[in-house]
Amino acid sequence: MTISGYGIPRRLDLPGGLFIGTLNSSANQPSPALWLVLAFLMTLGGLSPRGASAQSVNPASTTAATKGTATAVLAGGCFWGVDGVFKHVKGVTNVVSGYAGGSAANAQYEIVSTGTTGHAESVEITYDPSVVSYQQLLKVFFLVAHDPTELNFQGPDEGTQYRSVIFYTDDHQKLIANDYIAELNKEKVFSSPIVTEVVPLKNFYPAEGYHQNFLELHPNNPYIVANDLPKLEELKRHAFAVTPDVTPRGASPAALWQITDAATGRTGNVGLISSVSQPFCSTCNRTRLTADGQLRSCLFATEETDLRALLRNGVDDAGIEAAWRTAMWGKPAGHGINAPNFVQPQRSMSAIGG
Repeated sequence: MTISGYGIPRRLDLPGGLFIGTLNSSANQPSPALWLVLAFLMTLGGLSPRGASAQSVNPASTTAATKGTATAVLAGGCFWGVDGVFKHVKGVTNVVSGYAGGSAANAQYEIVSTGTTGHAESVEITYDPSVVSYQQLLKVFFLVAHDPTELNFQGPDEGTQYRSVIFYTDDHQKLIANDYIAELNKEKVFSSPIVTEVVPLKNFYPAEGYHQNFLELHPNNPYIVANDLPKLEELKRHAFAVTPDVTPRGASPAALWQITDAATGRTGNVGLISSVSQPFCSTCNRTRLTADGQLRSCLFATEETDLRALLRNGVDDAGIEAAWRTAMWGKPAGHGINAPNFVQPQRSMSAIGG
């Protein structure tokens, strides 16, 4: 993943280092304004699960401002793997494997396995909404934990007990889930229709003890190795950590942050420009990426390249880099800010500097 230089990050999908690992830090997190910019980057490219295209939809809502606990209940095939994935998401405090959709009388593995109980193998996720939002959990659910296009099966497991379901606990969760699915469909993230059900949660019944925390306790189990460990690698591969870069920057108005790719350990910088000055503009050597995906040679440039359109048309990394280099090479002296015919674009002046 290229961050610095002329390239752009195409796989920043899980904000704030959501994958639990040594890179995570709750201290010195970016400002809300920076998160808005990073959130856009997350939509440029992204996770490519089974059947998904190269683009990725990022839920719009942010995390809650205050600490607390909330619960989400999701079903996406065998609960061993889904449990294991969400236990590695920062902000998740507990995950329980169990059954939802049927009655207490038949909430037993042997009976549920017949596919006649109405139950789906599910997980109950307890999380801190000040660290991770419900929308972000849904993103992990759809793009990492399972394939939402498989009807009544997941991989090698067949039956209605392996169906894809979001069990919402209130109308807010219902609205978020339906809106997110609609956005995924609109953006054609998956090559096949999404079959995920969105239904109210009536009851959740914990599964037998030997099913709990199965992935962590049995990482060498052949089923886990073949079907679930790759999901953890996918989650880890798209996680990153963001920390402030305190390197002195002279007169630059940019707030600089360092991004670390959890998979490779590579780092790069992102600068948030919230204001500009003429002295800075006269020596600036940065390109600009606007909030709606337009690449400019300067924050004040009037000519733009639509990067999202390029990505959706299948342009590869080399093509994106070429577009970025073209923008850089096209920078006029002083960027034209003092030219008599300069017209300030009618859009937000916040931008990414890479």
